[in-house]
Amino acid sequence: MRLIIIGHWLLILLLISGCAGTHSVDKQKVVVPTQKLYFSQPEVLKSTNNTFDINIKPIKVKKPYYIGFQLTVRNKTSNTLTIDWNRTRYIHNGVDQGKFYYKGIDPEDAKSGLPEEAIPGGALLSKPIYPLKTLNFSPEGDASKSGGGNFSPGILPDGTNAALLAIVQGDRQWRQAMTFKLATKESP
Repeated sequence: MRLIIIGHWLLILLLISGCAGTHSVDKQKVVVPTQKLYFSQPEVLKSTNNTFDINIKPIKVKKPYYIGFQLTVRNKTSNTLTIDWNRTRYIHNGVDQGKFYYKGIDPEDAKSGLPEEAIPGGALLSKPIYPLKTLNFSPEGDASKSGGGNFSPGILPDGTNAALLAIVQGDRQWRQAMTFKLATKESP
């Protein structure tokens, strides 16, 4: 038993003495992994008038970066409002970058134009919308992605990102720009 205890102590002393030797310090710069953090200013925009309320915010949806916008429109009247998706535009740094896209639209139908979306009197429309320019579409034969889930959103770029909404009710038309400043910072 005594030999086992002495053996353990010798092993511990050998380990300690092996660690106590002289070490040279490498003067190379230590690389610390960084993480990108994504920010929106403001985080949410709201607009209201006698006809409708709009609420819009950039969304991440299971991603660390922004991929689109969550749009909510409440019709405050008894008459139907419509969103003209062909005139509703994605604007980046002041430049028109094209239409928005949303689940349920067939890419082939979108080429000829997107249907207007009716919001009945007193109703609420809420849906995520994505700039068409940033989307990646699945192959046509991918049956698992059918039913409008045939795309994956890309990253919204840093800078000024805006949704220029086109809303119509009868002869009245509104063009409502909802603008966000998106930025990326690196954090250790």
